[in-house]
Amino acid sequence: MLSGPVIWIAATLAATGAQTARNAMQGSLVGAIGAAGATQVRFIYGFPFACLFLAVVTLVTGETPPAPGLMFFLYVLGGAVAQIFGTAMMLWAISQRSFATGIAYTKTEPVLVALFSVIVLGDHLGLMAWAGVLVASAGVIIMSLKPQRGTAARVIAGPDPAAGAGRQALPPGWRALPPGWRAFHPGWRALPPGWRAPGAGVASAALFALSSVWFRGAILALGDGGFIIRASTALVASLGLQCVMLGLWLGLFDRAAFMGSVRVWRASLTAGLMGALASQCWFIGFSLTSAANVRTLALLEVVFAQIVSRRVFHEAPGLREIAGAAMIVAGVAALLATWG
Repeated sequence: MLSGPVIWIAATLAATGAQTARNAMQGSLVGAIGAAGATQVRFIYGFPFACLFLAVVTLVTGETPPAPGLMFFLYVLGGAVAQIFGTAMMLWAISQRSFATGIAYTKTEPVLVALFSVIVLGDHLGLMAWAGVLVASAGVIIMSLKPQRGTAARVIAGPDPAAGAGRQALPPGWRALPPGWRAFHPGWRALPPGWRAPGAGVASAALFALSSVWFRGAILALGDGGFIIRASTALVASLGLQCVMLGLWLGLFDRAAFMGSVRVWRASLTAGLMGALASQCWFIGFSLTSAANVRTLALLEVVFAQIVSRRVFHEAPGLREIAGAAMIVAGVAALLATWG
Protein backbone atom coordinates (compact mmCIF):
# COMPACT_ATOMS: atom_id res chain seq x y z
CA MET A 1 0.00 0.00 0.00
CA LEU A 2 1.41 3.36 -1.02
CA SER A 3 1.73 5.99 1.70
CA GLY A 4 -0.05 9.33 1.63
CA PRO A 5 3.08 11.40 0.79
CA VAL A 6 3.97 9.12 -2.13
CA ILE A 7 0.45 9.43 -3.54
CA TRP A 8 0.14 13.22 -3.31
CA ILE A 9 3.64 13.74 -4.70
CA ALA A 10 2.94 11.42 -7.65
CA ALA A 11 -0.49 13.01 -8.23
CA THR A 12 1.00 16.51 -8.17
CA LEU A 13 3.75 15.64 -10.64
CA ALA A 14 1.21 14.04 -12.96
CA ALA A 15 -1.03 17.11 -12.64
CA THR A 16 1.90 19.39 -13.41
CA GLY A 17 2.73 17.59 -16.63
CA ALA A 18 -0.91 17.45 -17.74
CA GLN A 19 -1.45 21.12 -16.91
CA THR A 20 1.61 22.19 -18.90
CA ALA A 21 0.19 20.37 -21.91
CA ARG A 22 -3.26 21.88 -21.33
CA ASN A 23 -1.88 25.44 -21.00
CA ALA A 24 -0.01 25.08 -24.28
CA MET A 25 -3.11 23.69 -26.00
CA GLN A 26 -5.36 26.42 -24.59
CA GLY A 27 -2.82 29.08 -25.48
CA SER A 28 -2.66 27.90 -29.08
CA LEU A 29 -6.46 28.26 -29.30
CA VAL A 30 -6.50 31.96 -28.30
CA GLY A 31 -5.55 33.18 -31.76
CA ALA A 32 -8.23 31.00 -33.38
CA ILE A 33 -11.24 31.44 -31.05
CA GLY A 34 -10.28 34.27 -28.70
CA ALA A 35 -9.41 34.30 -25.02
CA ALA A 36 -12.99 33.76 -23.83
CA GLY A 37 -13.38 30.73 -26.08
CA ALA A 38 -10.03 29.27 -25.01
CA THR A 39 -10.90 29.84 -21.35
CA GLN A 40 -14.16 27.88 -21.47
CA VAL A 41 -12.60 24.93 -23.33
CA ARG A 42 -10.93 23.66 -20.16
CA PHE A 43 -14.28 23.51 -18.33
CA ILE A 44 -16.94 22.61 -20.89
CA TYR A 45 -14.85 19.98 -22.66
CA GLY A 46 -13.35 18.76 -19.39
CA PHE A 47 -16.66 18.09 -17.62
CA PRO A 48 -17.55 14.86 -19.50
CA PHE A 49 -14.12 13.43 -18.68
CA ALA A 50 -14.54 14.33 -15.00
CA CYS A 51 -17.86 12.45 -14.97
CA LEU A 52 -16.11 9.49 -16.59
CA PHE A 53 -13.36 9.57 -13.94
CA LEU A 54 -15.99 9.56 -11.16
CA ALA A 55 -17.82 6.63 -12.77
CA VAL A 56 -14.59 4.63 -13.01
CA VAL A 57 -13.68 5.39 -9.38
CA THR A 58 -17.16 4.33 -8.25
CA LEU A 59 -16.93 1.05 -10.15
CA VAL A 60 -13.40 0.24 -9.01
CA THR A 61 -13.74 1.16 -5.33
CA GLY A 62 -17.38 0.24 -4.84
CA GLU A 63 -17.93 3.56 -3.03
CA THR A 64 -20.73 5.95 -3.85
CA PRO A 65 -20.22 9.73 -4.04
CA PRO A 66 -20.66 11.25 -0.55
CA ALA A 67 -23.64 13.50 0.13
CA PRO A 68 -22.69 17.19 -0.13
CA GLY A 69 -23.64 19.83 2.42
CA LEU A 70 -23.94 23.61 2.40
CA MET A 71 -20.25 24.26 3.20
CA PHE A 72 -19.24 21.97 0.35
CA PHE A 73 -21.28 24.00 -2.15
CA LEU A 74 -19.97 27.31 -0.81
CA TYR A 75 -16.37 26.16 -1.10
CA VAL A 76 -16.93 24.72 -4.58
CA LEU A 77 -18.68 27.87 -5.80
CA GLY A 78 -15.87 30.11 -4.55
CA GLY A 79 -13.22 27.88 -6.09
CA ALA A 80 -15.07 27.61 -9.40
CA VAL A 81 -15.46 31.37 -9.83
CA ALA A 82 -11.86 32.11 -8.80
CA GLN A 83 -10.52 29.48 -11.20
CA ILE A 84 -12.48 30.86 -14.17
CA PHE A 85 -11.13 34.37 -13.75
CA GLY A 86 -7.67 33.06 -12.86
CA THR A 87 -7.56 31.11 -16.13
CA ALA A 88 -8.66 34.15 -18.15
CA MET A 89 -5.99 36.35 -16.56
CA MET A 90 -3.33 33.68 -17.07
CA LEU A 91 -4.11 33.37 -20.79
CA TRP A 92 -3.91 37.14 -21.21
CA ALA A 93 -0.53 37.22 -19.44
CA ILE A 94 0.74 34.44 -21.74
CA SER A 95 -0.47 36.36 -24.81
CA GLN A 96 1.54 39.44 -23.74
CA ARG A 97 4.81 37.61 -22.93
CA SER A 98 6.50 34.32 -23.76
CA PHE A 99 4.74 31.10 -22.78
CA ALA A 100 7.27 30.24 -20.06
CA THR A 101 7.30 33.76 -18.62
CA GLY A 102 3.51 33.98 -18.62
CA ILE A 103 3.33 30.75 -16.65
CA ALA A 104 6.10 32.00 -14.31
CA TYR A 105 4.05 35.03 -13.28
CA THR A 106 1.27 32.76 -12.03
CA LYS A 107 3.74 30.76 -9.93
CA THR A 108 3.95 33.43 -7.28
CA GLU A 109 0.91 31.46 -6.10
CA PRO A 110 2.44 29.15 -3.40
CA VAL A 111 3.15 31.91 -0.88
CA LEU A 112 -0.42 33.15 -1.28
CA VAL A 113 -1.75 29.59 -0.98
CA ALA A 114 0.18 29.09 2.25
CA LEU A 115 -1.22 32.31 3.72
CA PHE A 116 -4.79 31.63 2.59
CA SER A 117 -4.55 28.05 3.88
CA VAL A 118 -3.71 29.28 7.36
CA ILE A 119 -6.46 31.91 7.31
CA VAL A 120 -9.25 29.83 5.76
CA LEU A 121 -8.53 26.23 6.75
CA GLY A 122 -5.96 26.41 9.56
CA ASP A 123 -3.41 24.41 7.53
CA HIS A 124 0.00 25.33 9.01
CA LEU A 125 3.44 24.65 7.55
CA GLY A 126 6.69 23.96 9.41
CA LEU A 127 9.77 26.19 9.13
CA MET A 128 11.48 23.97 6.55
CA ALA A 129 8.34 23.87 4.42
CA TRP A 130 8.04 27.66 4.59
CA ALA A 131 11.69 27.93 3.53
CA GLY A 132 10.99 25.71 0.55
CA VAL A 133 7.96 27.78 -0.45
CA LEU A 134 9.91 31.05 -0.22
CA VAL A 135 13.05 29.82 -2.03
CA ALA A 136 11.04 28.26 -4.87
CA SER A 137 8.88 31.37 -5.21
CA ALA A 138 12.02 33.54 -5.28
CA GLY A 139 13.24 31.41 -8.16
CA VAL A 140 10.05 32.17 -10.05
CA ILE A 141 10.46 35.90 -9.42
CA ILE A 142 14.05 35.81 -10.71
CA MET A 143 12.84 34.10 -13.87
CA SER A 144 10.21 36.82 -14.31
CA LEU A 145 12.55 39.82 -14.14
CA LYS A 146 12.75 41.96 -17.29
CA PRO A 147 11.01 39.45 -19.59
CA GLN A 148 11.02 40.03 -23.30
CA ARG A 149 8.04 39.57 -25.56
CA GLY A 150 8.82 36.32 -27.30
CA THR A 151 7.74 34.09 -30.12
CA ALA A 152 5.07 32.39 -28.07
CA ALA A 153 3.20 35.65 -27.54
CA ARG A 154 2.93 36.13 -31.27
CA VAL A 155 2.07 32.47 -31.95
CA ILE A 156 -0.54 32.32 -29.19
CA ALA A 157 -2.23 35.70 -29.51
CA GLY A 158 -1.54 37.03 -32.96
CA PRO A 159 -2.53 40.65 -33.65
CA ASP A 160 -5.43 41.99 -31.60
CA PRO A 161 -7.83 43.74 -33.97
CA ALA A 162 -9.58 45.40 -31.02
CA ALA A 163 -6.40 47.15 -29.88
CA GLY A 164 -5.35 50.19 -31.85
CA ALA A 165 -1.83 51.49 -32.21
CA GLY A 166 -0.25 52.08 -28.83
CA ARG A 167 -3.18 50.49 -26.94
CA GLN A 168 -3.18 47.31 -24.91
CA ALA A 169 -6.05 44.88 -25.28
CA LEU A 170 -8.45 44.46 -22.42
CA PRO A 171 -7.97 41.35 -20.29
CA PRO A 172 -10.08 38.48 -21.69
CA GLY A 173 -12.61 38.49 -18.88
CA TRP A 174 -13.61 42.05 -19.82
CA ARG A 175 -13.38 41.60 -23.57
CA ALA A 176 -16.65 39.65 -23.55
CA LEU A 177 -18.53 42.31 -21.56
CA PRO A 178 -21.10 44.51 -23.30
CA PRO A 179 -19.38 47.74 -24.49
CA GLY A 180 -21.09 49.90 -21.88
CA TRP A 181 -19.66 47.77 -19.06
CA ARG A 182 -16.03 47.77 -20.16
CA ALA A 183 -15.33 51.14 -18.61
CA PHE A 184 -15.71 49.55 -15.19
CA HIS A 185 -12.65 47.31 -15.44
CA PRO A 186 -10.38 48.24 -12.48
CA GLY A 187 -7.99 50.79 -13.95
CA TRP A 188 -6.17 48.30 -16.16
CA ARG A 189 -5.18 50.85 -18.77
CA ALA A 190 -3.93 53.16 -16.03
CA LEU A 191 -1.10 50.71 -15.36
CA PRO A 192 2.21 51.34 -17.20
CA PRO A 193 2.40 48.98 -20.21
CA GLY A 194 5.33 47.05 -18.71
CA TRP A 195 3.33 46.30 -15.57
CA ARG A 196 0.16 44.99 -17.21
CA ALA A 197 1.33 41.45 -17.93
CA PRO A 198 2.97 41.05 -14.48
CA GLY A 199 -0.18 42.48 -12.90
CA ALA A 200 -2.36 40.00 -14.76
CA GLY A 201 -0.02 37.16 -13.79
CA VAL A 202 -0.02 38.04 -10.09
CA ALA A 203 -3.81 38.55 -10.13
CA SER A 204 -4.09 35.13 -11.74
CA ALA A 205 -1.85 33.67 -9.01
CA ALA A 206 -4.03 35.13 -6.26
CA LEU A 207 -7.19 33.75 -7.86
CA PHE A 208 -5.62 30.31 -8.35
CA ALA A 209 -4.44 30.39 -4.73
CA LEU A 210 -7.97 31.05 -3.51
CA SER A 211 -9.39 28.35 -5.77
CA SER A 212 -6.86 25.77 -4.49
CA VAL A 213 -7.67 26.52 -0.85
CA TRP A 214 -11.42 26.53 -1.43
CA PHE A 215 -11.31 23.30 -3.42
CA ARG A 216 -9.38 21.62 -0.59
CA GLY A 217 -12.01 22.98 1.80
CA ALA A 218 -14.74 21.42 -0.37
CA ILE A 219 -13.02 18.02 -0.36
CA LEU A 220 -12.58 18.12 3.42
CA ALA A 221 -16.20 19.23 3.86
CA LEU A 222 -17.43 15.99 2.26
CA GLY A 223 -16.05 14.09 5.24
CA ASP A 224 -17.14 10.54 4.42
CA GLY A 225 -15.48 8.28 1.85
CA GLY A 226 -11.97 7.64 0.60
CA PHE A 227 -9.77 10.43 -0.69
CA ILE A 228 -10.20 9.50 -4.35
CA ILE A 229 -14.02 9.39 -4.31
CA ARG A 230 -14.14 12.72 -2.44
CA ALA A 231 -11.70 14.31 -4.87
CA SER A 232 -13.62 13.01 -7.89
CA THR A 233 -16.96 14.18 -6.48
CA ALA A 234 -15.62 17.67 -5.84
CA LEU A 235 -14.17 17.84 -9.34
CA VAL A 236 -17.48 16.94 -11.01
CA ALA A 237 -19.32 19.51 -8.89
CA SER A 238 -16.82 22.28 -9.65
CA LEU A 239 -16.68 21.64 -13.40
CA GLY A 240 -20.47 21.34 -13.53
CA LEU A 241 -20.87 24.75 -11.91
CA GLN A 242 -18.25 26.25 -14.21
CA CYS A 243 -19.98 24.85 -17.29
CA VAL A 244 -23.29 26.41 -16.22
CA MET A 245 -21.73 29.80 -15.42
CA LEU A 246 -19.63 29.98 -18.58
CA GLY A 247 -22.44 28.61 -20.73
CA LEU A 248 -24.78 31.38 -19.57
CA TRP A 249 -22.07 34.02 -19.93
CA LEU A 250 -21.08 33.03 -23.45
CA GLY A 251 -24.69 32.53 -24.48
CA LEU A 252 -25.53 36.08 -23.45
CA PHE A 253 -22.37 37.96 -24.40
CA ASP A 254 -20.09 35.94 -26.67
CA ARG A 255 -21.76 33.18 -28.65
CA ALA A 256 -19.02 33.37 -31.27
CA ALA A 257 -16.48 32.16 -28.68
CA PHE A 258 -18.50 29.04 -27.91
CA MET A 259 -19.17 28.31 -31.58
CA GLY A 260 -15.46 28.75 -32.25
CA SER A 261 -14.63 25.99 -29.76
CA VAL A 262 -17.19 23.76 -31.48
CA ARG A 263 -15.53 24.48 -34.81
CA VAL A 264 -12.13 23.36 -33.50
CA TRP A 265 -13.60 20.54 -31.44
CA ARG A 266 -10.69 18.14 -31.87
CA ALA A 267 -8.16 20.51 -30.32
CA SER A 268 -10.72 21.61 -27.72
CA LEU A 269 -11.49 18.01 -26.77
CA THR A 270 -7.81 17.23 -26.26
CA ALA A 271 -7.33 20.37 -24.14
CA GLY A 272 -10.43 19.41 -22.13
CA LEU A 273 -9.09 15.91 -21.51
CA MET A 274 -5.73 17.21 -20.31
CA GLY A 275 -7.46 19.81 -18.15
CA ALA A 276 -9.72 17.23 -16.52
CA LEU A 277 -6.78 14.89 -15.95
CA ALA A 278 -4.75 17.68 -14.37
CA SER A 279 -7.66 18.73 -12.14
CA GLN A 280 -8.31 15.14 -11.06
CA CYS A 281 -4.71 14.82 -9.93
CA TRP A 282 -4.73 18.26 -8.23
CA PHE A 283 -7.83 17.30 -6.27
CA ILE A 284 -6.27 14.01 -5.19
CA GLY A 285 -3.30 15.99 -3.89
CA PHE A 286 -5.60 18.46 -2.09
CA SER A 287 -7.42 15.58 -0.41
CA LEU A 288 -4.18 14.31 1.18
CA THR A 289 -2.16 17.38 2.17
CA SER A 290 -2.17 21.16 2.44
CA ALA A 291 -2.78 23.03 -0.80
CA ALA A 292 0.49 24.90 -0.12
CA ASN A 293 2.49 21.66 -0.33
CA VAL A 294 0.79 20.69 -3.58
CA ARG A 295 1.17 24.07 -5.23
CA THR A 296 4.82 24.46 -4.21
CA LEU A 297 5.73 21.11 -5.70
CA ALA A 298 3.79 22.22 -8.78
CA LEU A 299 6.35 24.99 -9.36
CA LEU A 300 8.21 22.34 -11.33
CA GLU A 301 5.72 23.31 -14.05
CA VAL A 302 7.88 26.38 -14.68
CA VAL A 303 10.76 24.06 -15.54
CA PHE A 304 8.44 22.01 -17.77
CA ALA A 305 7.25 25.25 -19.40
CA GLN A 306 10.85 26.16 -20.23
CA ILE A 307 11.16 22.84 -22.04
CA VAL A 308 7.95 23.56 -23.98
CA SER A 309 9.20 27.06 -24.81
CA ARG A 310 12.45 25.62 -26.17
CA ARG A 311 10.93 22.71 -28.12
CA VAL A 312 7.65 24.24 -29.38
CA PHE A 313 8.16 28.02 -29.46
CA HIS A 314 11.97 28.03 -29.96
CA GLU A 315 12.60 30.34 -26.98
CA ALA A 316 16.03 29.56 -25.53
CA PRO A 317 16.43 30.04 -21.73
CA GLY A 318 19.13 32.42 -20.49
CA LEU A 319 21.25 32.38 -17.36
CA ARG A 320 18.47 34.06 -15.36
CA GLU A 321 16.00 31.33 -16.28
CA ILE A 322 18.52 28.61 -15.45
CA ALA A 323 19.32 30.19 -12.03
CA GLY A 324 15.63 30.56 -11.26
CA ALA A 325 14.94 26.95 -12.22
CA ALA A 326 17.73 25.81 -9.89
CA MET A 327 16.16 27.75 -7.01
CA ILE A 328 12.78 26.18 -7.76
CA VAL A 329 14.29 22.71 -7.62
CA ALA A 330 16.10 23.57 -4.37
CA GLY A 331 12.92 24.90 -2.79
CA VAL A 332 10.94 21.84 -3.82
CA ALA A 333 13.70 19.63 -2.39
CA ALA A 334 13.46 21.48 0.95
CA LEU A 335 9.68 20.98 0.97
CA LEU A 336 9.96 17.26 0.24
CA ALA A 337 12.63 16.89 2.94
CA THR A 338 9.95 17.70 5.53
CA TRP A 339 8.20 14.47 4.55
CA GLY A 340 11.31 12.42 5.28
